[in-house]
Amino acid sequence: MMEFLTPEQKLLVTLSRVSLSSAQISNLEILLVQNIDWSKVYDLSIRHGVTPLVYQSLAKSKHLQNVPEDIRNQFRNTSLQNLARNMKRYTELEEILKKFESNGVRIVILKGAALAKNVYGDIGLRVFGDIDLLVNRDSLSTAISTMRDAGFALIPGHYPVPDHLNEELGCEWSFYNEDTVIEIHWNLIDTLAPFNLDPQELFRDAVSLQLDSMESLSLSPEYELLHLCIHQFKHHWDRLRDLCDINELIISHQNKFDWDKILEISRKANADKSVFFTLLLTKRIMDAPIPETALRNLCQRVNPGKLSWSLYRLIESNILAFEAPHGFWPVILVDGFSNKMKIVLDTIKSQDNSDQADKPLDSKKNSQSPIRTFADTFHSILAYRKLLGQLTMLVVGSLTGKKRNIF
Repeated sequence: MMEFLTPEQKLLVTLSRVSLSSAQISNLEILLVQNIDWSKVYDLSIRHGVTPLVYQSLAKSKHLQNVPEDIRNQFRNTSLQNLARNMKRYTELEEILKKFESNGVRIVILKGAALAKNVYGDIGLRVFGDIDLLVNRDSLSTAISTMRDAGFALIPGHYPVPDHLNEELGCEWSFYNEDTVIEIHWNLIDTLAPFNLDPQELFRDAVSLQLDSMESLSLSPEYELLHLCIHQFKHHWDRLRDLCDINELIISHQNKFDWDKILEISRKANADKSVFFTLLLTKRIMDAPIPETALRNLCQRVNPGKLSWSLYRLIESNILAFEAPHGFWPVILVDGFSNKMKIVLDTIKSQDNSDQADKPLDSKKNSQSPIRTFADTFHSILAYRKLLGQLTMLVVGSLTGKKRNIF
């Protein structure tokens, strides 16, 4: 486990699992003799979407008595609330799937709703905010009308943008009713993403997913892993829950995973960088059972430079922060120094545009006041402090660091 983690972060990582090994139980007992700030552990678990996992692990290991009663009750109540929400979501999911089936629309269940069943084995352990469904693009119009007939409406003001099918921002339409959001996807990536993925291949390779009263489909384990790694392109490694998904997926299919197939579909999808750095992060943080040969193969294909390694170290050291400080994260997924520097400059420019947009309309008048000028300057320094800190770490790391040896 990473030495730079605080005791609370180490505890969170240790507990964020479906089951603990004997080594992890021993590590847990060592951590618990330290002066743990349990309110911080709880807040981190909420931030990273792993509260039910932490609560279950504490209960199974018979260490709940180490947690102050008020914090223990918060863990318990949050976990029960998540279970109740998910039970309601699965009831609605089955009703929707029956309507899709009657209208001849084939569905593959994605991400949280599939993982909770297939991987976690307990729908109360996986926190997810919406239900993601994949349909064939040819069936999109039927899927939309089915959602509307079921009482769901498009989220107003969000979709479709900027083109009529929202293909530049996600190939997805989001529907909602009273308190459930269902996203209809016809591809896992948008047209601006650097990946190449054939949705038909996902359907051809899909596997059975057993719900309470019916059977549906989910991605095959290999494509599920690819999807989870690619998804980090959108969310840039900012939640421990995403690493837990990958760790539990690999553990649940450890003797069945076709790693040669994973490497091949990663190559075809132009996803090697995202897959390599995500798997490396999962192995180093979660101690996931990822074969060293697979990581070596990916590392040779990616051949990361100093700037990419520097950014990876920044991501790794901040994965368990309360805030995601990865302003320059796309640097890790592009080739060429000029392309990387363009991302750096665009990131700084976007921050500058954001600062300008936050200024009041009469800023020209206010700028005449020395006090106002000082206040604006101080605000800019605070706004840029984290971004400039990242940039300094990147530059220093790329100039002074050596190529990383991970093995």
